[in-house]
Amino acid sequence: MIDNFTIIWDWNGTLLDDVDICIDSINALLSKYNKKTISKESYKKIFTFPVQNYYSKLGFDTSTENFKKITEEFISEYNSRLPSCQLFPGVKENLHYFSQLGYKQTIISAMEQGILTKSVREKKINGFFHSILGLSNNLAVSKAVIAKNFIENSDLDPKKTWFIGDTSHDFEVSQECDCNHVLIANGHQNYEQLTSITKAVVKKLDKVKGFIIGK
Repeated sequence: MIDNFTIIWDWNGTLLDDVDICIDSINALLSKYNKKTISKESYKKIFTFPVQNYYSKLGFDTSTENFKKITEEFISEYNSRLPSCQLFPGVKENLHYFSQLGYKQTIISAMEQGILTKSVREKKINGFFHSILGLSNNLAVSKAVIAKNFIENSDLDPKKTWFIGDTSHDFEVSQECDCNHVLIANGHQNYEQLTSITKAVVKKLDKVKGFIIGK
């Protein structure tokens, strides 16, 4: 049993394989607004946080009202496809492994809280987590405040806390919280993009286990 160790998991692109529906959803908007659609390869190169910057790269006008409108339209497209998403291979096995070791596990996501809670429960893995924390809206802003508050309120030792995600934003959150991190280059950003900011990158979820225990 490993005492007082915690893993904070990102949800989208880390445990939930939703990359394809994100691409399908944004392409639906791009087509609607007569803009060039993107490939999966291009998507993983340009996706970034805050998502307002990502929409700008796609050619959308991201002034305040337009950003809100585009976001609402994207979320509508995304939510219609969300039930088709599956977990990445090995998710349940990895969650069980860390649970058996005594790690406390939490999800912190840029997904809206209600949608996040429903999505996790539908995948029947909510029992692995002590907390499932999302945002109060659909604008996908920073998770850093939620993560900081969670760590402080739970009286966690940041040096015994791991943040596992799939984007540069997950790295930024781990740095702001002064905790450990592992990024998985199988989600919304590619390997080259992630390794440009940290060496703590693995290509598949099943490599996370060895990385953390090896440390």
